[in-house]
Amino acid sequence: MRISRTSIGFVAVLLVAIGLVAGAAMGRAEVGAQAAVTPAAPLTAYVDFLSVLKQDHPLKKRQYEVAMELEEAVDAIDRQFMPMIEEQEKIKKDNPPDSRQYRTALSNQIELERKRYHQKLDLEQAAQQDLRNEGIDAFERIRRVVRDMATGMGYSQVINIVRDPKEVVGARDDFQMLQQQLLISPVLVFDEKHDITEKVLAKAKDLYDPGIAFGAETLTAADGKSIARNGNEEYEVRLGQQVNLAIAVTKKGQAATGKDGEINWVRTGIGTGELDVKTGVYKAPKEAPDSGDAFTVIARSVVDPTIEKRIKVKLLDADGKPLEKKK
Repeated sequence: MRISRTSIGFVAVLLVAIGLVAGAAMGRAEVGAQAAVTPAAPLTAYVDFLSVLKQDHPLKKRQYEVAMELEEAVDAIDRQFMPMIEEQEKIKKDNPPDSRQYRTALSNQIELERKRYHQKLDLEQAAQQDLRNEGIDAFERIRRVVRDMATGMGYSQVINIVRDPKEVVGARDDFQMLQQQLLISPVLVFDEKHDITEKVLAKAKDLYDPGIAFGAETLTAADGKSIARNGNEEYEVRLGQQVNLAIAVTKKGQAATGKDGEINWVRTGIGTGELDVKTGVYKAPKEAPDSGDAFTVIARSVVDPTIEKRIKVKLLDADGKPLEKKK
């Protein structure tokens, strides 16, 4: 059970809609209080607030962390309950359906499944609440940036726009999603000279993005020789070979130091060798794995886990020849 990207995106959409409705109500109240005074014509700026919110670095980082935490917690629940559920299933197979043992095992199995489901449901609801709270914080944080920038540029009001309807509608041609777009931004035409979205994005990135970036990767054998890639962009590693994986890490254009340069390494596949999560030292298996000869190494920044790089690896036999497929 995972939080879908669609659900996360809807949280951001909903937060923008709530904020805009609240802002409109405050604006009407202020106008009513000053009805006797002829106001000066406002100077209006435009911001694609949804786009800025979706690119907010702290929000994206927390979304990733919540998704990973939820996945680990769900896996832990499965590890707790599945052996007990499978035990009851075995009892059912070993006894006729009209026996007391079968009925008892069935009842126990249903209760275990119920507990397993509710524990997962509780976890997902807690994760969604965590995301809503983080989304509200992000909304307020970005709104402050917009306010400070707009007033500093001489604007007296800011109106939300949607520059790209696909940002809201996504891949679905859904009328309800189109309605959400109009709720978030009823503005159909605006003066692009007063669109400050890119300036807001740059300012928010400067304030909240640590600026971690990955450069080129290198794979080096124990003898110091570089590992070559084949025509499919796969690094070819022989069975039993040890390889050091490394990636150039920068922070705001400069070589990252200390924790900023640290990477967590993981690999896909079963039986595809050993990979040190901290150092990136990989030891290929001595025998061909059942999962096949190709797998992926995933590198993620410790400081910013939204920054990742995927490295494709193909295993060869000890002589450097393609592995024979297992029958």
